[in-house]
Amino acid sequence: MKLRILTIEASKINDKFPKEIPFRNFAHHIKEQYLCLLPKSVEINKSSKIEIVFGPKGNETLFDNVLGSTNYFIEEFDFKAFYELSDIEKEYIVLENIKETLIKLSDKNVENEIVETTKKLYENKFNLEIEIKYLSKYLPDKKRKISIFRILNKDIGEGWKYKIIDTNTKKTIEENWMTKIPNYLDKTDYFKKSIINEDKFIIVNNLEKEVFEI
Repeated sequence: MKLRILTIEASKINDKFPKEIPFRNFAHHIKEQYLCLLPKSVEINKSSKIEIVFGPKGNETLFDNVLGSTNYFIEEFDFKAFYELSDIEKEYIVLENIKETLIKLSDKNVENEIVETTKKLYENKFNLEIEIKYLSKYLPDKKRKISIFRILNKDIGEGWKYKIIDTNTKKTIEENWMTKIPNYLDKTDYFKKSIINEDKFIIVNNLEKEVFEI
C-alpha cells in the first residue's frame, strides 16, 4: 500500500508544556510537506498510515502494519530540551526523526527517496505553496483563472487561499484566505471538487456539500 496518512503525536506519558503550541500542531506543516513531496510510488512498510509518536510508549498499543497502519515510538525523546530550542531547530529535529523513522520502517531500496525528500524540505525552508490544479478553473470568458493554493509553514500551519489571475498579464487581481489561520487540519478532503455554476465558483467536500464559494 502507498503511504497516504502520516501523523505526528506526543505520547501520553511526557511532560506537558501548556504555554507552547501543542506538539502535533507544531509538526503539522512538516509532516504534510513530507507527504506532498515524497514520491507517490514509495511504499513504507506496506502501510497506508504511519503514526510517529514522540515519547515513552507506556501502556499504548504497538502495531506493525495492522490493517494497513503502523505506529512507531521515539521513546527517548527529550521534550524539555526540545522546547528550549529555536523554532528552526525544532523543525530540524522533527524532520530528522521523520526521516530516520521512515528509513527504519522501509526497505533499503527506497532509502534514497526518503533522503531526497528530506533535502527538499531543507531547501524550501519548511515553507511550501502548492497550486491544487484539480480545483483551479478558468472562468467562462477565459480572461481570468481562479487558482487554489495550499500553503504549509510554521506561522499558519495549513492555510488555503484563492487567487484570481489575469490570464493575459499573469498578474493576481484578487487573493484571499479560504480558511481561518492558523489552522492545523488537513483540508484536502474538505476542498474536494470545484464547480463553475452560472456566476459562482463553488467548492464541495467529499460528501458533495458546498463548503466555499466566490
